[in-house]
Amino acid sequence: MANIEFLKRHSLIISRLKSKPSSLQDLQAYLKSQDGILGDKLDVAPRTIQRDFEEIQVSFEIEIKY
Repeated sequence: MANIEFLKRHSLIISRLKSKPSSLQDLQAYLKSQDGILGDKLDVAPRTIQRDFEEIQVSFEIEIKY
């Protein structure tokens, strides 16, 4: 179940950054807003988002600079 949450969060981060450059705080607010819509726990700390950036780079070979 946790892997699905990771993939959803990674997908949301990638799609958000493709459409609009965002700060960690903007991404955190965006994920929190999607939390209620998708029914998943997407309200995460900025450090979790930074770790997600690293995982996205390794898994999808997408480099996120911030």
